[in-house]
Amino acid sequence: MISQECYSHGRIPMDRITNRQLRAVWAIAHRAGLNEREVHAEVESLSGKSSIRLLTRREAAAVIDRLLGLKNQGSGVRGQGPAREPQYLKTISKERLSAAQLFFIEALGEQAGWETRRVLGLARRMYGVDGLQSLDRRQASGLIEALKTIKRRRAA
Repeated sequence: MISQECYSHGRIPMDRITNRQLRAVWAIAHRAGLNEREVHAEVESLSGKSSIRLLTRREAAAVIDRLLGLKNQGSGVRGQGPAREPQYLKTISKERLSAAQLFFIEALGEQAGWETRRVLGLARRMYGVDGLQSLDRRQASGLIEALKTIKRRRAA
């Protein structure tokens, strides 16, 4: 847990959930038909933490993967049947890159100062794919390593 003094001095640990992950949690939960109480129950069951903002990036990725699983099962939480899945989520499956990999690729691109279209261009050059969601897990790992190298070179 984070001590209160970290927040009182304005220092938030670097491994905490990102704003992008936080938005993804709520967007996916909304599409899955989950209410706030149900989302918090999922978070607590996975991490033991009562607040979403206290999650680490790794825990947040696990929550996102769990929510995607619930959404893709068409759990029909409110009796509405399977939720309509957005096009960009249709290709995320066991063979495809994980949600955590996708978030990491986007974060590394931002840290390197690249726009999304530039990261996509690199993925096209490396693997001939039409979108980041078309990468498989191995390709996503390769792209992540390439972005890490680019980030290191830029920092040097």
